[in-house]
Amino acid sequence: MIREITKNECRDLAKVAAYAYPGAGSGDSFVDGMKKWLEKITEECSNERLIGYFDGGKLIGGLRLIDFKMNVRGKIIDTQGIGLVCVDLLHKKEKIAKKLLEYTLKNAEKEGVKMMLLDPFNVQFYKNMGFGYGTKVYKYMVKPNAFPRGDSKKNLLYLNKEEHRELVRKCYNRVQKNTHGLIERQEFDLNKLFSEKNIIIGYMKDNQLLGYLAFSFEQVKDNYTYLNNMIVKEFIYENQEGLEELCTFVHSQLDQVERVIMEMNNEYIEFILSDPTNGLYEGFNTAHCEVSVTGIGKMYRVLNLKSVMEELKDVFASMIDFKLKLNVHDNFMEEGKQSVILSFENGKGIIRDGAYDVEVSIDVSDFSSLIMGVIPFNQLMKYGRARISDLSYLSAIDSIFTQCSPVCLTEF
Repeated sequence: MIREITKNECRDLAKVAAYAYPGAGSGDSFVDGMKKWLEKITEECSNERLIGYFDGGKLIGGLRLIDFKMNVRGKIIDTQGIGLVCVDLLHKKEKIAKKLLEYTLKNAEKEGVKMMLLDPFNVQFYKNMGFGYGTKVYKYMVKPNAFPRGDSKKNLLYLNKEEHRELVRKCYNRVQKNTHGLIERQEFDLNKLFSEKNIIIGYMKDNQLLGYLAFSFEQVKDNYTYLNNMIVKEFIYENQEGLEELCTFVHSQLDQVERVIMEMNNEYIEFILSDPTNGLYEGFNTAHCEVSVTGIGKMYRVLNLKSVMEELKDVFASMIDFKLKLNVHDNFMEEGKQSVILSFENGKGIIRDGAYDVEVSIDVSDFSSLIMGVIPFNQLMKYGRARISDLSYLSAIDSIFTQCSPVCLTEF
């Protein structure tokens, strides 16, 4: 049986999660702490739910669901995030996680959710369930003086929770409305940002917060008292002046900061820095200067093809008029295949039935990556991940689904 978890069952979920994620912590104190956090979700977080898998009344698996507003190619759409997927150690390999995901995806579609996203603990597992790759995460470790040094830091100040919490939220949300992939500021994310270990420097101009840098310090080694790394949590700015002053601040930390460590979806950071290298040589045996370590970031999944295309039809444009039929294969959901015809008339897309000029067939995981702008259509064709009935339309289709790598700062 799968259903929503109540407050009284939060300790059971905390125990399952503690064994499923032993690296996060263990013991009664850890379970008690997680229990309180989960109880707070059930009591106070209207946009979050805990879903459990029960066998004979016993909780043996669960996950966390969060309702989001996400920017997709300039449109704010309803999405859900999946986190804390966990299964009791005694019941691993019994397809419990698969059943939880099936339930979650079907229920989300009924609720009108357009897309799902998650951080994969096993990429192949979620790929098989129809989730497609998002933008990679790049871990940079650069010297502070690699950041450009400007002429001023006069508009910078320390931000604190009591005075500046709402200003930080508003600043982030303004950026979110103009940034593909960003999720509207969440309460739990804001609380994490203002944790005791973080320092937040803001760029304030004309009484308006137009950028901020959130970071913490970490000793390079346990016995290195005066030499630290700067761990950047968020770097948000709305104009070039804000970027310049915040970069100048980072540059000025050279005396006590060995490396500035940043994990981000930005593969172009070297165009800001004078030296993006991390000082390591293992990857290329000194033949190339290593810049970053790369990992799989968020994975995304389209739920209902017609619903998503209806929502996003205004953002797709074509230089020529033609009718495109999309066939999206989904081996994980009962439907198996969904189809929609997108007709381009006077450059604008319209959803309609009838005849079509060209037909494209694609798996839902790859289509999800295509919708999110992670990979161009022509690359999917080259890799044999998509099929087209008439190659003369290849460039037209490629121009519709423009590449625009999503950015996500929300952790869940």
